[in-house]
Amino acid sequence: MIGRVYFIQEDEDGPIKIGFATTPVHTRMKSMQVSNSATLRLLGTIPGRLHDERLWHQKFSDSRKRGEWFFAAPDLLAAIDEVLLSPPVISRRPEMIGDPIKTLTDWMTLNGVSVETMAVRLGYTVNHTRYMLQQPSRLTVGFSQALEDTTEGLVRAHSLLVAAEVLRNKERQRITREMNKRERMKARA
Repeated sequence: MIGRVYFIQEDEDGPIKIGFATTPVHTRMKSMQVSNSATLRLLGTIPGRLHDERLWHQKFSDSRKRGEWFFAAPDLLAAIDEVLLSPPVISRRPEMIGDPIKTLTDWMTLNGVSVETMAVRLGYTVNHTRYMLQQPSRLTVGFSQALEDTTEGLVRAHSLLVAAEVLRNKERQRITREMNKRERMKARA
């Protein structure tokens, strides 16, 4: 079954959980946070299978702390950096504004995240990611949820979907106005 291999770290330099989920990672992280006194942060996710998670566990078995938790060893951090194509630490956040799509693009700009890097983090193709970012009225639930996971909850899936619906309504209104204008012009002719 295809899902997401995720990397969640305790605090800024604590151990890292390498896990696998077929459900939204942010949901898994929220349930983990309830029983964890340290602040958890999502370093990133990659598309994969349970087998891929096991390969990560085997590769870094020397750094295993307990279960699926691993010490933040330099080789593990480097491997995570490499697979995500950008540093796992997201240090800069844009001003929170009412427009979640603008917040997302500001976040990408501030953190130097290209569309290509975002595609890898989200587990979508570059073309699909570019299309969704250029046509936010077409945002889907799955894509929005992946964006929420990738931005560590800065951009909420629900807010993106509401913004997408607003954009779709504006688009419908524009089309209706154009059709009415054409009808009036035909009637005059």
